[in-house]
Amino acid sequence: MSEEVVLFRGSPSLVVKAGTFFLGVLLIAGFIALAVWQNQPLIAIGAGVVALWLVVVAVFIRTQVFEVTNERLRWTRGILTKRTDEMELYRVLDVSLVEPFLLRMVGAGNIEISSADTTTPRLTLPAVKGARELREKLRVSIEECRVKRGVRMTEFDQGPNPAA
Repeated sequence: MSEEVVLFRGSPSLVVKAGTFFLGVLLIAGFIALAVWQNQPLIAIGAGVVALWLVVVAVFIRTQVFEVTNERLRWTRGILTKRTDEMELYRVLDVSLVEPFLLRMVGAGNIEISSADTTTPRLTLPAVKGARELREKLRVSIEECRVKRGVRMTEFDQGPNPAA
């Protein structure tokens, strides 16, 4: 039996929440400016609350971990309660790469996976660094898993129903 090899392990890029971080920085600057202008140090507490909120958002993103091996894909997420979903690669039907402009600027992209798995029919790996290379590794591993298990994918034409 072959050993399972990790092809990729990582978390989404923080760029996925760039708008949230931009808004948070603006709010922090606004609270500090208002506290100085009004000479009310208590207003600066708002800046602290917003900063704490941004830390929680960053921790939430970083607690999502994707692990892609040559046989399966695991997605673990959660801060207090952890949840792990797995998808066997031989069950994958399609892998798509979506590269929004902002993610392309930082060398990342979203990988969308659809599978024959009933519990996880669709899975998106958001803001993955090196998404193009990972997609290619996935494609090769999926084919190898299918050959190893003797699985053949068949496609049926879902054209107009003649009985209708």
